[in-house]
Amino acid sequence: MPDQQQPEQQPISEARMDKFENAGYRLLQPMTIHYQRLGSGYVASWPEANIAVSGTTREDAYQALEIEILDAFDDWSADEAALGPGPQRQFAVLKKYIQRC
Repeated sequence: MPDQQQPEQQPISEARMDKFENAGYRLLQPMTIHYQRLGSGYVASWPEANIAVSGTTREDAYQALEIEILDAFDDWSADEAALGPGPQRQFAVLKKYIQRC
C-alpha cells in the first residue's frame, strides 16, 4: 500500500480561555487551549475534556471550540444519567469549569 501524504502539522501553541463570549455562562477557572496549524487551517483543542474543533483561522477555531464546549455542557446537562463512560468523564471536567448564569 503506498504511503499517503499527511497534511503538514505545525507545533502546538497554547492560550488561556479566561471567559466565555456567551453571557449565559461563567468560566469558573481558566482553560488551557491548544492550537495546531493543520494544512491550511487550525485545530483548537481542550485536551483535559478531550474536545477539539477546526477552523479556517485561529480565531474561527477558538470560537468554534467555545461553541462546542457549551453545546456539550448543555446537551449532557439535559440527561446526565444517559451518558456513557466517555461523555461522563468529559462532563465531569466541564462541571469543574462551567456554570450557567
